[in-house]
Amino acid sequence: MLSKNSKIDNFKFYDLVIYAARGSSSARRLATALGARRWRDDLPERYTRRRPYFRGNNSPMVLNWGSTTHPKWLEDSRFHLSPIFVNHADNIKKAVNKLAFFQCASGIDGVPLLTWTVDRAIALGWLGKGKPALCRTKLDGSSGQGIVLARTGEELVEAPLYTRYYPKTHEFRVHVFNGQVIDLTQKKLKGGPNARSDSNTLIRSLDNGWIHAHGLLDLGVLDREILGDGCVSIVSGLGLDFGAVDVLAILEPPNSEGIRSLKSFVICEVNTGPGLENSATIEAYVKAIIALKTGQVENKNNVDNLERVPGDQPAGSVHI
Repeated sequence: MLSKNSKIDNFKFYDLVIYAARGSSSARRLATALGARRWRDDLPERYTRRRPYFRGNNSPMVLNWGSTTHPKWLEDSRFHLSPIFVNHADNIKKAVNKLAFFQCASGIDGVPLLTWTVDRAIALGWLGKGKPALCRTKLDGSSGQGIVLARTGEELVEAPLYTRYYPKTHEFRVHVFNGQVIDLTQKKLKGGPNARSDSNTLIRSLDNGWIHAHGLLDLGVLDREILGDGCVSIVSGLGLDFGAVDVLAILEPPNSEGIRSLKSFVICEVNTGPGLENSATIEAYVKAIIALKTGQVENKNNVDNLERVPGDQPAGSVHI
């Protein structure tokens, strides 16, 4: 504890902190919605010489929104704190680095992954069978950075990671928090099916007009549960408390009720600091964080009640 003559610093009393990179707009939106303090992961060294205060709580909750830098200064013995970290930076590194992600996720039972390799000769074999390959030249890239699509051997560039193209019909993002599915969106093309072209169907990015949308999902409730179970398993298997899982799926043609059955799916990525542009997704995270903090957690995945709020969210990544 501080002595009577110790200088009181400018930290406010708080017991919930959103910890993220300086420029994270999603972390800022989440902190605002929660009424929580937001800390940058590049805090200067001088902060380690000052006692951060918490609202009558020596075990503050520090929720890491996608940072690979652990706030070790919070564990300084001078502070007499025992922080509760939600998504430790060491586990976030496994998700951010694409090669580490596939290496770790390959050991998780019951989780279908994109086919991947570090061997260029194997990737050439895919091409020989008429299956395109994605050359991942940047292991920590986002929004499609460092991805080179190769259909021929001449287009196959040197890369530390290759993934085989998956002929998906749909893409979904499943948000998992504390072992529960809290939100699900489907990538849809702005302007409807008439806006579709070969190029923007292959690469479903925001630049090509694709957005994460709520409402009118093509997937039935039972199939959502199947997706949800796989996503919960991979988030848990990576040692994460939460993550937004990107799923590529092949759906059967619609039945008489317009529902398309799930034929197969693969998981291609787990986002630890996903974009939060949509109010429904922000609300889902707020409820989940409060539930975790207060110990009030539901006992089943909420995949059968995820069309309650219509709205669109910009797609923040490219998956082909």
